[in-house]
Amino acid sequence: MHLVIVTAFDYPDGGPVAARHLALTAGLAQEGHRVSFVMLHQARPPAGARSNPAITWTSIARAGSTSPLAWRLTALRRLDRSIGSAAATGAVDAVLAAVRDPLLLEATLRAARRRGIPVLHELLEYPDVVRPPGPLGRVQEQVFVRRHLPAFDGVLVISGALEEYAARSGVARTALLGSIVDTALETPLDPLKLTTTFTVGYAGSLVQEKDGVLTLLRAAAAAAARLAPRYELRLEILGDTRPAAGLTATRESHRLGLDGRATFHGLVPHDQVRGILARCHLLALPRPVSRQASGGFPTKLGEYLATARPVLTTAVGEIPRHLRDGETCLMVAPNDEGALARALVGAASSYDAAREVGRRGRGLIDASFSAPVQARKVVGLVESLRGARP
Repeated sequence: MHLVIVTAFDYPDGGPVAARHLALTAGLAQEGHRVSFVMLHQARPPAGARSNPAITWTSIARAGSTSPLAWRLTALRRLDRSIGSAAATGAVDAVLAAVRDPLLLEATLRAARRRGIPVLHELLEYPDVVRPPGPLGRVQEQVFVRRHLPAFDGVLVISGALEEYAARSGVARTALLGSIVDTALETPLDPLKLTTTFTVGYAGSLVQEKDGVLTLLRAAAAAAARLAPRYELRLEILGDTRPAAGLTATRESHRLGLDGRATFHGLVPHDQVRGILARCHLLALPRPVSRQASGGFPTKLGEYLATARPVLTTAVGEIPRHLRDGETCLMVAPNDEGALARALVGAASSYDAAREVGRRGRGLIDASFSAPVQARKVVGLVESLRGARP
C-alpha cells in the first residue's frame, strides 16, 4: 500500500498529532508499505528522515515563509502538483488529509478526486473543541462538519465516542485507532529503585481544563505531607510555562509550598522528553471531566504506558474502555484531589506492586497499541475502500 500524508504539522516537535503520524508511519513501513509525506508548512524534513527508504518527505513550503497567509497561499498553489508527483512514483492507494484549514482540505479533496484516489481524515477531537475562537471559527467548524467530514472516504478516529459522532455525520467507513506507539523506538525504561525520593512525572499541556495539572499539584502537596519523612516527593513537569495557564501552574506550585520539590522544565524537544521521564517513578495524567476528555484518548497516555512505569490517570472518556485500575494502570475518579493524593501515597508505599502495574501497562501497549497493530487497521480500511469505489 502507498499512503500519501498531506500535512500542515511540523515534525518531530509538532505535538501529539505529529507523534501519531510518525508512529503510524513506522508501523506501515514495518508492515512493508510505503508512505509519502507532503509537507505544507515545514520547509525541511526532520533529522534522520532519509534513513528509511519506505518513507519519503517532500516539502512544498517556501523556506523562511512564516506568515500564516503566505504559507497557505503557497500550499494552495503547489498542492495539486505535489499529489500528482507522489502518484507518479507509484500508485497511491489513499491520501490522508492531515490539515484543518478548510481551503487546504478542499484543495486536497479536489486534487485526490481528480486522480481517483480515496481521501482519509483523522478525527482526534470533537470539531467544536479544536475550532479557532470567534465567529470565524464557528463558520470553519460548520464547513468542516457539513461539507468536508461527509466527503471523506474514510476517517481514522481515536475513540468510540468520535466513531459514533462520525457515523452520525455521514461518514460511511471508520477505523478506530486509540494510541499509536512505535514500540521499536519507545522501549521500556530501565527499572527505577525507590530509595528516599519518590518522583512523579507529567508531560503535556499546563491548561487545567485539558489535563488537570493544578489537580496534580494540589494532590502532590497533600501526598508529600503524608509521605514525609519516609519519602520526599518530587515533581518533574514538562510543558510550556509562558502562556497564562503555565504562569498559573507555577504560581499555584509556589502557593502550595512546592518550591524545591517541583521542577518546571518548560517546552522540551521531543527527543529529550524520555530522558527526563526516566528519572520518574510514576507518570501522571489526571484529566478532568470535559467535553474534550469525553471524546478523546490522550496520545501521551500511550507514551507513558510504553515506558513500563506505573501510570496514574483518571476514569474519563475512552480511558476506562482500555485500562483497568490495579491491572494496567492506577485509576481514580476525575476532579478528585483527595483520591489522587491517596493513589500517590499508595504507589510510593507499595512501589513493587506499582511497578508490576507498569509492566502490565507496557504489555497492553505491545498487544493493542503498537504501531504495526494500528497500521494493519489503516491498511484494512484502505482495502475496504477499493471494493467500495466505482
